[in-house]
Amino acid sequence: MGGQPPQALTPRTELPDFAVAVDIGGTKIAAAGVARDGQLVHRTSVPTPRDSSDSLLEAAVRLVRGVCEALGGRPAGVGVAVAGAVDPTCGDVRYAPNIPALEEFPLQRLLREAVGLPVLVGFDGHFTALGEYRAGSGRGSRNMVLLTVGTGIGGGLILDGRLYRGSDNLAGAAGWMIADPAALDPASPRFTGNLESVAAGPAIAAALASAGDAGDQDHPPASAEGVLAAARAGDQHARDVLSDAGSFLAYAVTGIVSLLNPDKVIIGGGLGSTGVFLATVRTAVTAFAQPTSRNRVVIETAELGADAALVGAACALFDAVQTTAES
Repeated sequence: MGGQPPQALTPRTELPDFAVAVDIGGTKIAAAGVARDGQLVHRTSVPTPRDSSDSLLEAAVRLVRGVCEALGGRPAGVGVAVAGAVDPTCGDVRYAPNIPALEEFPLQRLLREAVGLPVLVGFDGHFTALGEYRAGSGRGSRNMVLLTVGTGIGGGLILDGRLYRGSDNLAGAAGWMIADPAALDPASPRFTGNLESVAAGPAIAAALASAGDAGDQDHPPASAEGVLAAARAGDQHARDVLSDAGSFLAYAVTGIVSLLNPDKVIIGGGLGSTGVFLATVRTAVTAFAQPTSRNRVVIETAELGADAALVGAACALFDAVQTTAES
């Protein structure tokens, strides 16, 4: 594959039955073959190289080639989800706070040249939303909002059946919504007063750590998962911390429901997918959202988990190649 000439999104009469999807995150790069119906037919991953953009690109190329070899065929192309802002006109990564090696990096062009396949790079929040919409909890909806709650808080929107990207390809950055005005600090707006600073995993762990003796435990849990486990074991401090975080998230969802009148709101991410916030969010929306919108909306947890970005990246690639074929 490496010896083939670079390709753009090339028109073809019959598209292959699978695409390669790559999800580049701050800790690992995952890759998979994804069939047209959204089913993953192969998956693999490696730790994300932190030393240079060249090392990161090389790792992605190896994963793509490995998936192609495992599946024994030539895919429709490669869809890549990146935890950062991507220029939709060229696929360059402009901003990736958790992956500094990718900032101002022409990932789409260089990966295309390396593997000789059509390549489409996009924001992982958008592709995660698209994956849930096509093959997960969002199936059957026309207007859908996805919120991912994990190490950070992000998401994506499907409006009138189409992925909404926003003017700068960053729509869905829900972690920046103001949640605690009293805590806002203009010197560090990313870390204070917004939804991510009070409801994401690190904030939840920090809140329990500051709660004193953390109940019956000798040491407070070092992660949101630890907080969740402590709450399930009956630790009242942990339950209170999760309740506070859930309330902040619930009020944010209430505003989103009133503003956008969606069919569905899907709560995903490593923490959100557990369902720990579901009852709190539903209660707040029922009590406070715009009446017509609250009666329509269905609020559920995400179905695809960590696979959603891979499925969405493949779907976006299939769509792009099909559009080119029809033009």
